[in-house]
Amino acid sequence: MLRAVPTLHFAIVSTDEAVPAALDRFCSKLSFTTGVNVQPMVLSSYAALLERARAGEAQMVWAPPLIAIDLEDEKVASPVVLVQRSTRKGYHAALVARSDSGLRSVDDLVGVRAGWVSPESASGYFVPRWHLRSMGKDLKQVFSEERFCGTHEAVMRAVSDGSVDVGATHVGLDPVTGKLAAAPWLTLRTCRTCASSSSSVRSPATSSRSVNAWTPIRAGSCSRPSW
Repeated sequence: MLRAVPTLHFAIVSTDEAVPAALDRFCSKLSFTTGVNVQPMVLSSYAALLERARAGEAQMVWAPPLIAIDLEDEKVASPVVLVQRSTRKGYHAALVARSDSGLRSVDDLVGVRAGWVSPESASGYFVPRWHLRSMGKDLKQVFSEERFCGTHEAVMRAVSDGSVDVGATHVGLDPVTGKLAAAPWLTLRTCRTCASSSSSVRSPATSSRSVNAWTPIRAGSCSRPSW
């Protein structure tokens, strides 16, 4: 008698049109390698990712740090794989503005409109705000308007089309030179970084362009912000 092949759903968050096909190919290879039927699940928000994981509808998730912490604390999931960017397990966050905006440094950020990923995003919300507060900035004076765009791609589009003045996202730096090596906006020639912050937060899985202001911080243990 043949045993039924177990089915697992692998969920990620993205609005990139190329992602569903790429995830489908990845799941097919994973299924072939493991003998488990792995089905792709592309969601539009971290809130949806949390909901599916808690309901048991997504048995594998690619989760950012704050989501991973919540799921682990609730004993819903445990990290088994760690993403590595530019040979490092940690990563950096950046505030990005259009290159024609006149925003060149943190000191220029007064009454600007900000685009964030979601309250659950480390690099797309928590770390940049923490970094600005560590510099003594009053966030009520820095931002005149704040909106959640849902994904890193959506934040970059909002910056590019002028819907917001600055947006937050993740970046990868060359481990030798410290220069920018990877970032979601590199295909958008209209953007530049206003500030970058380093983070020791780990990202579990299953979790002309110059840096004009560089002030590294360490984010220690990461808990949900109350502000």
